[in-house]
Amino acid sequence: MSHTLKSYRTKTNFVADCKSMEDKLKKYFEVMPKIFIVASVMDPRIKVWGVELLLERIGQNLGITLPSTSTVTTLLTSIYASYESKFTCTTTTERSQYLEINLLTNDDLQSFDILAWWKKNEMTFPILSILARDLLTSPVSSVASESAFSIGNRVLDERTNRLAPDILDCLICLKD
Repeated sequence: MSHTLKSYRTKTNFVADCKSMEDKLKKYFEVMPKIFIVASVMDPRIKVWGVELLLERIGQNLGITLPSTSTVTTLLTSIYASYESKFTCTTTTERSQYLEINLLTNDDLQSFDILAWWKKNEMTFPILSILARDLLTSPVSSVASESAFSIGNRVLDERTNRLAPDILDCLICLKD
């Protein structure tokens, strides 16, 4: 993505658009919670080495400083320790096993479903599967409610303010 911006940023017709997109990406990545980066480590296709590569390339292409891999690893270790103390009393660490071993086959990569993978491997990685579930589930957002109010303004105006509630519901659902 940022490579594409880099290749178009010098073309006259795209300079302003590329600058605008780069500014949005910089703003997003600079304030992105580190927990989102840790969630990326929970993808067995990416793990720490993939996150390191992504952070390095995104940082270079956008000219920003992103968290280091050691920061991400430290946060993962801390979160894992709290889950480990809560859910088990054994001394074996799943975290090390997960990070060091290639757990995927070529068949896994064809049509990969990360949540199904963690469900399938919850016996092997009981603590990490709970951690993955917590990290990979969608966070609650206000976007849906803001979108509903925005749609309401477009459907309900001076001309249509006497619509029956069921008709109004149908119109809003059609625009959703």
